[in-house]
Amino acid sequence: MEYVTYAVAFLVIVITVCRVYKIISYILYSRTPRAKINELGNRLWKDLYAEEVSRSKPDNLVDSFIVEWKVIDNFKDALKKAYPSADFSDVEKTGGKYLAYLILCEPTIYGKEINQDARNAIIATSETHGGGVQPYCVSLVKTLYGKEEARKYALDIITGKLK
Repeated sequence: MEYVTYAVAFLVIVITVCRVYKIISYILYSRTPRAKINELGNRLWKDLYAEEVSRSKPDNLVDSFIVEWKVIDNFKDALKKAYPSADFSDVEKTGGKYLAYLILCEPTIYGKEINQDARNAIIATSETHGGGVQPYCVSLVKTLYGKEEARKYALDIITGKLK
């Protein structure tokens, strides 16, 4: 019986340490510029999308796509208004491949070399994540905090660390 008590106490300590670690890592990560801009972008997108849907009330899939493109245009305009120095020409030139273009412009990221398999995966995943407003947020991070921070943000989006 004594060993069961020790085992339970040990499990409680391990679980507590793991949770504390997750909380601390979340707090430290949430202070990065890319996490802040991501949160700002998500809130702005949700507000603009809800406003446009309530205004236009889309009935079918085509109307939904039209609403989404209007919201993307409104999102760009809102970012340009809030940050006049923002330049989205790279996003508009490269389209859905902007995230891959940004990550792969250098041979390393986070101090690690990008091999060919990783390159192929980044390109494939970038096309699925590169169609919304996130590339505009990445471009804003590039303007405000530099290219390396934007590359890390783009990789976080592709790997699913930030949504």
